[in-house]
Amino acid sequence: MSARHRTTLEITREDYLTPKGDCIVAVRSEIGLSDLPDDMKREIRRGAMVVLIICSAGVCDSVVGWGHPGLGLSDPVRMIVRRSTYTDDKTLMIRASKAARDLDRRLINEIRGGGEVEVLIGVIPGVYVHVSESLR
Repeated sequence: MSARHRTTLEITREDYLTPKGDCIVAVRSEIGLSDLPDDMKREIRRGAMVVLIICSAGVCDSVVGWGHPGLGLSDPVRMIVRRSTYTDDKTLMIRASKAARDLDRRLINEIRGGGEVEVLIGVIPGVYVHVSESLR
């Protein structure tokens, strides 16, 4: 796992990595975007603030971004965090504060070493970004 992608990070249900998967920071996820609760998806699509916390062996890092009406949140395998404003069915949040390369390297080293990964996803209702058509 290189975790060197400059604009995205990904969590996947797949159980393998390829050299091209430089955005992947966790494999063998128990859920995909399609499994998120409907009320959470509704808030994300309203443009709520989304918080992702990734931990392994006591080392944690967090990413904050925004939801958007254009997010399908329906992919059963992948969750992609994007620094850009690109939206599709695999995207969890846009305008994220970090991509894979920005995560704490101690965390990445723990994950590389086979450490178990815990991922928490939170949505802060009532904290919204104004969404305009130019974000699509």
